[in-house]
Amino acid sequence: GFLVEELEDLADEEGDTVIPWYRPMERRHGILSTALSRTPLGRKAAIAASKLAEALGAFPKGSADVVRFMDRTADAYVAGGRTGIFTPLCCFLARKPS
Repeated sequence: GFLVEELEDLADEEGDTVIPWYRPMERRHGILSTALSRTPLGRKAAIAASKLAEALGAFPKGSADVVRFMDRTADAYVAGGRTGIFTPLCCFLARKPS
């Protein structure tokens, strides 16, 4: 294995002015279009629009399933960020032992 020389979670910053990395994916935060897309009605509208686009041939078949999957994934990322069990900003420096 490798030896970890340095390890830092860049998302683990202290202070009142620091915005958590998962904030843009939370419901009802951000600009109007982002906030609307995270409401239950906005989510259903996005899925319905992708189904319609599939039916019209504008989107490939399965696009609505991908939209649903990405929506659930965003919820899981937010939950992991809030509890501190997931971070996309863990950086490390490792070296291979001689």
